[in-house]
This record gives sequence, structure tokens and C-alpha cells, in this order.
Amino acid sequence: MKNNENAQMNLAINLYGTSSYIRTIYNEGFLKVNENSNITSTSLYAIYNENNTSNTEIDGGNVTSSSYAIYNNGAGNVRIKSGTVRGNSCGVYNRITGEITIEGGTVTATSSYIVCNAGAGIINVVGGTLTGSATYGIYNSGTGKINVGEATINISSTSTRYGIYNNSTGEIDVNGGNIFVECTNTSTSTTYYTYGIYNKSTGKVSTSNGEIKSTVAGISIAYGIYNNGAGELVLDNENISKSTTGIYNAVGGNITLTDSTITSSSIGINNQNAGNIVVDNVEIISQSYGIYNNSIGTIRVGIQDGIVNKNFEIYGAAYGIYNRTTGDVYFYDGII
Repeated sequence: MKNNENAQMNLAINLYGTSSYIRTIYNEGFLKVNENSNITSTSLYAIYNENNTSNTEIDGGNVTSSSYAIYNNGAGNVRIKSGTVRGNSCGVYNRITGEITIEGGTVTATSSYIVCNAGAGIINVVGGTLTGSATYGIYNSGTGKINVGEATINISSTSTRYGIYNNSTGEIDVNGGNIFVECTNTSTSTTYYTYGIYNKSTGKVSTSNGEIKSTVAGISIAYGIYNNGAGELVLDNENISKSTTGIYNAVGGNITLTDSTITSSSIGINNQNAGNIVVDNVEIISQSYGIYNNSIGTIRVGIQDGIVNKNFEIYGAAYGIYNRTTGDVYFYDGII
């Protein structure tokens, strides 16, 4: 079915059917999918938004594809208010500069991405649930922006998985969202990993007022947030739990944490290289190291204001703070 805006064929449909064509619905106008609709593709795309004026609204029903459930090709918008969007490879794919808004319902995938932002577009997940066994809950490939509000991302599998993956210079802003990633490794020889948020390069990640839980079973390692490059992390009133390492700063990123809690089975915060870590009113409970400063990085605990705040504790069963080589540690507040 082709919906062409120039022919004034904007659609609000209750559709039930299955198609083996490449695109079940090819949209060049405005498409609204209502309650009780069932749109299924056994080929590539259940709904294909073609151009800059293509807009799609899902307000109930089911959109299912063996590959991409919704593919937003241009600068059009997709709004999901309710219903279920299910793809094998990807639930919602935003190719260039479009905007995806998920307000409710469920978006799910089993293979690659639940939601993928491939270009400079915007993804708003302000409600609903992203769930499944896909490798990535949200994958931000380029310079785009990811906003997560009162929503839940829930990934469960038997191998390496990521709640949110920020691949380049894009920005991640999570306010009130919950990210749960779980790996149950049945292998006796291969190590797998889980990441609540993985910041690969120089992008910025801000999280507040939510929870990140990264859990593993078997031969696996869990990270709440992994900052792989020189990106910046800002956390406020965040709860990171169940991880092997709460926050891992691999290279030289700057990390600021306020009014938050980290519980881990090994290391609360691992600063591997030249990064700068600032923590203020942050409770850290770890079974080995509260904060591990491996190299030339700098750790600041509290604020240098002449007033000592003893209302938070940095605890490690081995060391509260371990400064391995020539890094700097400044301790102003808290209990270690």
C-alpha cells in the first residue's frame, strides 16, 4: 500500500493483514495506525516513511516485521503513543534527521537494535517500554540526540548487550528513565559483558533521577556506565546497582557525580587513565575498591568550602580509594 501526500491520501487506518512485499506500507504523507490494526511484513519494512514530509503515528495495534518494523528514511516524524512495534532486526530505525517520539506502548526487537538513530536525528523516549534480546536497546550512531524520560529499557540475553550505545559525538540525556541489562552466560569458556550505557567516543552523557542496573550470571562482567573515550559524563541523583564496575572511565573523560548511589561487586568507579572524577554526596559501596585511580587521573571527593559533609560514605572491602601510581586525590567531604 502506498500513501502519497500529493494525492491527498493521508490515512487513518484499521488494517489487518500480512505482506511479503519489501514495504507493506510506503508512506509519503501522514499515516495514523489505530487500535486493533495488525500490520505485518515477512520481508523488510512494515512501515516505510519515505521523505521529509512523511509522518507516522501509532496509536494502538501491532506493527510487526521480520526485519524493520518502522523505517524513517528522511526528516519525517514518527510518534508512538500506544500499541506494539516489533521487528526482528530493528523496531524503529531513524536514518537521517527525522525525529522519533515514543510516548507509550512497547517497542521490541530480537536481533540488532530496538531503536537505531543512524544520522543526526532525535530520539525521544518519554514513556513506554523498550524491551527484547537485541544487542542494543538504543543505538546512537552519529551526531544525533537521545532523550529518555519516564521510560524503561529492558534487555535480556545470553551474550554481550548494551542498554544505550553512543557511538560518536552524539548526546545522551536520561532523566527519570530506568535501564536494565541482563546477561545469563551459559558458556564455560567465553566472557560476555553488559553495559547500561556505553559512550564510545567524545559524546556527552547526562543521567539523573533514574536507575541503571547491569547484571550478569556465569562468566560475565557488568558495567553500569562505560566511558571508552574522552566523552563527558554528568550524573545527578542516579542509582547504579548490581554491576561488577559501576562506572569505568577508560581514557581521559571528565565525570561529575552528585547526590547518587553506586553499588558494585568489584569497583565502584574505575579511573584507568588521565580522566578527572568529581564526586559530591555520592554513596559508593563495593566489594573491592570504592574508587580505583589506576594512572595519572585526578579524583576529587566533596567540595573545598571549609565545611565537612559526613553524610555520605565511600566504602570498598579492600580500599575506599586506591591511588595506584602518580594520580592525584583530593578529599574534602564524606567518610572513606
